[in-house]
Amino acid sequence: KFDVIETFEYHSELPLEYYYDGVLHHIDPPDSSHMVCWATHQIKDIFILNTAGLQENAYKRFLLHFVDNTTQRLKHLYSILVKQYAIDEPGYVYWDQVRQNNLEQGSMYETQPLPAKGNLVNLTNPEQEVLGYFQVSSVKTKRIFVKDVPDLDFNFYPECGIWLLFQALRFYDPRFYPVYLATIDKSIREVSPDCIFCEMSILGGTTTKPDFWPE
Repeated sequence: KFDVIETFEYHSELPLEYYYDGVLHHIDPPDSSHMVCWATHQIKDIFILNTAGLQENAYKRFLLHFVDNTTQRLKHLYSILVKQYAIDEPGYVYWDQVRQNNLEQGSMYETQPLPAKGNLVNLTNPEQEVLGYFQVSSVKTKRIFVKDVPDLDFNFYPECGIWLLFQALRFYDPRFYPVYLATIDKSIREVSPDCIFCEMSILGGTTTKPDFWPE
């Protein structure tokens, strides 16, 4: 059984240069401290492999995870941490059933999921079903970094919203303060907060750099 955890670096579009909250604030030099973020996510897919029918207890080029070109994930630096667990046959059967149930959910031809019977027991009520599987196993880990993928063209729209100023700042509704502004093409434009603060991206990261991240 394999667990996969991804970590990647991504950037916002603009530094903090101006904002208005009833008073216009000019940040000089512009603050770029919120332009670089790192996000870490556990991959929810279940990856299992059975080598019982192979000539040797080894398998090469097993597909663990796929990352497409529709986000910033591969734009700067990407990493996965792979954890490999040695599990017994009952454990393999359990996780394989869980995997199949997950794959069939939402399918047009969805079938009634089969119960994935684990090995946990409720001691106070043995008749009550308990979900999960407990096993002590050896584990191997490996971290992989991916950078500058050859011939990779990105196909995503920036989250950053940029607008012309249609009215004087003093007429903005205070409920929407602060209003963020930036110099773009030699003119002042209103920009959405995620243009500046990478923490506000749907990618879900923070400005805290992981300890294992290279300089």
